[in-house]
Amino acid sequence: MIVSYRWLKRYVPALPSPQLVADKLTQLGWEIVSQETWGTWYQPVELVEIIGRIKHPNADHLSVVTIKRHNHSPIEVVTGARNGMVGDRVWYAPVGTHLIDGRVLENVNMRGINSPGMLLSAEELGFQVGEQDLWIWDGNEPLGTHFIDVIGGLDTVFEVELTPNLAVFGQSMRAVARDLAAAFDLPWHLELGEFVYDDATLASVDNREDCPLYGLVDFQIEPGKMTPLWLQVLLRSIGQRVIYPAVDITNFLLWDIGQPLHAFDADKVSGRIHVRRAFEGERLLTLDGVDRQLTPMDLVIADERQALALAGVMGGSATAVSRETTHILLESAHFNPSLIFQTMRRHQIFSDAALHFGKGTNPEAVYTAPWLYQHLLQDMGILQNIGPSQVVGTRPNPRHIPFHPEAIRRLLGVQWSDEEIAGGLRRLGFVQEGHDIIVPLDRHDVEGSHDLAEEVARLYGLDEIPTTIFSSPARPGQRSEEVAYHELIKNSLVAAGYWEVITRSFTSKARILRAGLDVPANVVEVANPLREEESLLRSSLLPGLLETIETNRARRDVPLSLFELAPVYVKGDQTQWQYEELAVVQTLEETPHYPKNYVPHLLDLKGVMEWLNERCALGLTWKQVTSGPEYMHPGRLLALYTADGTLVGYLGEIRPRIAQQYHAKRIGAWIMRVPATARYHRESHITKPLRYPEVVRDLSLIVPTTVSYNDIWQLSRQLDTDVLRSVAPIDHYRGDFGESWTLRLVFQSAERTLTDEEVDKVITEFLQRLRPLGITMRQ
Repeated sequence: MIVSYRWLKRYVPALPSPQLVADKLTQLGWEIVSQETWGTWYQPVELVEIIGRIKHPNADHLSVVTIKRHNHSPIEVVTGARNGMVGDRVWYAPVGTHLIDGRVLENVNMRGINSPGMLLSAEELGFQVGEQDLWIWDGNEPLGTHFIDVIGGLDTVFEVELTPNLAVFGQSMRAVARDLAAAFDLPWHLELGEFVYDDATLASVDNREDCPLYGLVDFQIEPGKMTPLWLQVLLRSIGQRVIYPAVDITNFLLWDIGQPLHAFDADKVSGRIHVRRAFEGERLLTLDGVDRQLTPMDLVIADERQALALAGVMGGSATAVSRETTHILLESAHFNPSLIFQTMRRHQIFSDAALHFGKGTNPEAVYTAPWLYQHLLQDMGILQNIGPSQVVGTRPNPRHIPFHPEAIRRLLGVQWSDEEIAGGLRRLGFVQEGHDIIVPLDRHDVEGSHDLAEEVARLYGLDEIPTTIFSSPARPGQRSEEVAYHELIKNSLVAAGYWEVITRSFTSKARILRAGLDVPANVVEVANPLREEESLLRSSLLPGLLETIETNRARRDVPLSLFELAPVYVKGDQTQWQYEELAVVQTLEETPHYPKNYVPHLLDLKGVMEWLNERCALGLTWKQVTSGPEYMHPGRLLALYTADGTLVGYLGEIRPRIAQQYHAKRIGAWIMRVPATARYHRESHITKPLRYPEVVRDLSLIVPTTVSYNDIWQLSRQLDTDVLRSVAPIDHYRGDFGESWTLRLVFQSAERTLTDEEVDKVITEFLQRLRPLGITMRQ
């Protein structure tokens, strides 16, 4: 952003020197990139009078003009201008003058006549005064007056790099002037009036979230007029073009108060104005001459027939204002910043208006900007009539922040009084009301006491804050209980010989369907995916793990044991949420390493699950089921439950037809949601060796084919005893009598040597519990 010192002095006349202003801006947080003097090329240009004019003897379209200079002898200058007669006063640039277009004037021979310097037009000086070649000056200044003195003298311009916090409110000269007046404790002249809108029906807004406030005013103006010189000078000093009054005023107010305005030629508008989203495939020829294709993600200003402008970004050529325009509709709006910013990036239109709207504007400017526009038209003498007007929407109420001076002092480490803090905030435009601070509507960045502390600190200067050592309770950092528990699960699986992998959180419908899963109705869709393969958030870890198997097996034909513990995502009624899922996969194929020619079995994976269940207190129970997820083999499947009976996952074998798609013959899989139980409070302890001997008994049982080993094991855990240490199968046999399981029961007490009677009592109770299942002792 370019800041003009001359412009700032319009509002703070008592500003000190430009160098002091630059230093103070730096203190306030405004980063000064460069500081330059503007207008030096105008210093040699002086006012002269034409005292003679004759036709050039050797050229039909040139004239030899004799000019009278102050305290100099008359000289002759060759010119091609059609105006500039005897008695006219014009601007003359002597030899050595640097013009704004980069030329350096020399003593030139023009068709045999020497011409030292040049008589200048307004355009050559960078301004507009109407249809004339030479700039005929009608002021009362004496001969010899330098042009730089006519336009107010040299100016200093600062190039300011706006940091994100300042860009929210600091994109205007008045915002900079307000900060400087507060820092120097000087009076300022920033008072603004408000335009009083009628109740006319000129516009409608489809969605108030896209455009919370929209104002439209009908002005009738006199065409053909020129923008006043003072306003042209201010625009030129910050590098802006001069066009014609109706447009120059909008550019002036953009940088003066930070409010972008747009003027439509009302005679080219058909019917009412509509603020709406663009139709799919709708087109708009913008002011830069580009025919753009729009989408419903773009907000447009339209009439009854077509889109007229890309809202907040750039107007359309169909309703562009020209020098002959006599009837304009002035738009003053407050748009959704994120919507305008996205449109700007999507169409690559980095206009000044888009940059302002994209960072957020002041809602009050919807009322103050038309008021200023009206008064500037009146001052120029070109306002003929004010027609109907309308504002759609309501002005938001200012935000209130509780005022806690002690919290500000503690945060900054200062001893400033309550009045010093409150006074500094008042100088910056904040208002104290009781125990609250009322935040100006343009300060979108101020949300709490920490922001108020920052404002006071930058006002008084960081040099005024004493250097102190930050103090805080000395507490060592540590993992949360949840993270520590997840690390325990991961470390346990690594200890069991599995490799941890990390897969992408993004997926697609094709990848989900390929793994044999259904695309859930509550899948989370990505609003702006970079590509189709990343259009969804994963709802299961299985597709990513299977693709990892595929990638590795395509490069090296080795068995794989992989796991991942990571979040998966689903969509709720109002928002999205995530939960932790554990997925373990293992190729069930012969391994070339130790043990040689060993083929992993699905029971190996089940054994790891049982071990992890005990080690990490997962609290799981399981039973064999004949149906489950479509991707699982129905004959080799366990359903996993929590203690309260909630189904949390499955352990089994992936269907062979699915496994073969990923370069594997057979794949075992264990997929479950990590139960949200009291697992985080699991305490580890070391059990000392027992001094009393074990008692080992083997039981051979006749078991119906409908009963699983898991049913037997669950009943063993329900026995009312503390001496049964373990139950494990040691033999499985099928004969003419049916199916036999041999179990080894290990008994041991921590207090005494067990007797046969005590062991027999537990075994009898165990057999009684097994009898309802049809289980009997094998004779």
